[in-house]
Amino acid sequence: MNARFDMDELNADLESPDQFEWIWDWFWELSSVRRHGPNGPDPITYHDIDVWARLTGNQIRREEIAIIRRMDDAFLSALSEEYREQREREKEE
Repeated sequence: MNARFDMDELNADLESPDQFEWIWDWFWELSSVRRHGPNGPDPITYHDIDVWARLTGNQIRREEIAIIRRMDDAFLSALSEEYREQREREKEE
């Protein structure tokens, strides 16, 4: 999964990626309730993170917010590339 969404670079910034597994859990929780626009999923916003943290009671530090935002950027970039490749395949058919 990490290679698919180009998360290896993000994990390289961490001393031990397994040590921060909760951030992955938080990212997928936030991602599962994100809004979707006409062009696909919208980015996770600071507002989304704030509301999620208040509703769940999770204490999130600014460093963790920055990591989640970088994860989301990589996720959306990879998804955009997948959509582009799919459109190209459909044109070839």
